[in-house]
Amino acid sequence: MEIENIIKSKNSEFYKKHPYNSKTWISISNIKTYLKPEFDKEGVAKRTSEKYFNDNTSQYYQKTPEQIIEMWDEKSNRSKRKGELVDGFMELKYNHTNEGKVLEYRNNCINEDEEMSRKLIGAENCLNDFNRGGLRFECREQKLMMPFNYKGCTYIINGRFDAMFSKFDNMLLLVDWKSSEDIKTQNNFGQKMFGPCEKLDSCDMNEFTIQVYMYYYMLKKIYGIEYPIYCCIVQFPSKKDYYYRIHKPSFDYDERMMERIIKYAIGKRIEENEKSKETQNK
Repeated sequence: MEIENIIKSKNSEFYKKHPYNSKTWISISNIKTYLKPEFDKEGVAKRTSEKYFNDNTSQYYQKTPEQIIEMWDEKSNRSKRKGELVDGFMELKYNHTNEGKVLEYRNNCINEDEEMSRKLIGAENCLNDFNRGGLRFECREQKLMMPFNYKGCTYIINGRFDAMFSKFDNMLLLVDWKSSEDIKTQNNFGQKMFGPCEKLDSCDMNEFTIQVYMYYYMLKKIYGIEYPIYCCIVQFPSKKDYYYRIHKPSFDYDERMMERIIKYAIGKRIEENEKSKETQNK
């Protein structure tokens, strides 16, 4: 298949017609942020400290809210670092780099710490299982852009998917790699998402599903990919009893829902632009 060439050719056209503008370019990350409740880090840290301060079995024992936030930030940075290392391994693996460099990078990551070792083993096992299952690598880290006309203005929805594989030259698998230790499938506090997703729990799996479906929507609508596309989220935890796990999207794809989400996101961006203008005029 020529999926990568199709995407790059179309992107070249988009860049010429639509130069970057922070007011009209909306990333899929922005869209996900617009759809979920804002995380009250300080408030949650305060409640967590109050609940577990005297519990000597908890990781938050004798921790102040400020110390808990530091713990969360440190954990987030470690997770990001490990995700970047896994991504670097994927890049070497599929960049026609000689096996010596791949092996050297692999060993350096595995020697970094036990958590990194498990993530790399998970990535290797996953790719090997894909290969044994007849899945052939097509491309990775491909940027997608989509012009969307709304009330007389053109907005650019954009994002970058992790990887795509093909099978039997008649189907595609769109993969989103996640280094999350836990992927929540429901919201324990009953919080829902916003806008067109108001009936969905605000949780990891619904958020990830919307993300991959946005890629799906753009590939079909703008890039003209006619092959059937299947989506999945692949998790590489570091402390579970498994090295990797494949998650299916949490709900069925609905093109009209994707369009409603995009319009909702554009509405939120317009609100941001108006607030910014008001602030500048004060």
